[in-house]
Amino acid sequence: MKFYDFNFKGRNYNSDTILLKEAKNLGWDYVKLNYNLKDYYNAQKYIGQLKKVNINFDMGLEIKTNKGNELNSQINKNRNKIKYISVHGGSDKINRQAVENIKLDTLNRTYYKRPNCGLNQVLSKEAVKNNIAIELTIKDILTNHSSYRAKIIDHYKEIIKLHRKFKFPLLLTTGATNIYDVKSPRDAIAIFKSIGLTDGEIEEGFTKTPEKIIDYNNKRKDMIIQGVRKIE
Repeated sequence: MKFYDFNFKGRNYNSDTILLKEAKNLGWDYVKLNYNLKDYYNAQKYIGQLKKVNINFDMGLEIKTNKGNELNSQINKNRNKIKYISVHGGSDKINRQAVENIKLDTLNRTYYKRPNCGLNQVLSKEAVKNNIAIELTIKDILTNHSSYRAKIIDHYKEIIKLHRKFKFPLLLTTGATNIYDVKSPRDAIAIFKSIGLTDGEIEEGFTKTPEKIIDYNNKRKDMIIQGVRKIE
């Protein structure tokens, strides 16, 4: 079983190098560095140097906006230029538009600054229809305390219930922003088990869903419509 972490926060050469080295030391097989738009294009200047760390990795764009028009504009503008695109959720508008956009890969933090998990039956069905992975990240559990941590865990349990009922893709990540956030696969598994995920769901979140996203995006340029692609 290979372990993929699809959400390390990319920032600059020094920070990215440290994160990748720690991920390699702790046993991750693959890491995706997520950047805002400006930092993503800056990172293209040093991607060759990062490869010297000798760990499989890719770079992706994480969009964070409260404006629905801006969200769709950024996805449409960058879809053919950037291999992986995720959206930082939270508001009803952004969560809805994200799961309705077939050009998106991942929606994270659907519960951000909300009294609930940010998903419901309608949005879950849209995520299934458009193959949007819903992400749960360890960082939001470990960096919050007391009642707010309990609230985050409750949100995760609600998302897990919806996942079990509707079967949208589930993605598990550490969400590491610095060396102290990077956890070994064994520790990451233990944390997600503690909130009720099964071995099969953990394998899906750390292995099967990332592999499916990678495979789908390798074929995306040949897609005519969902499920139909050109064959040379």
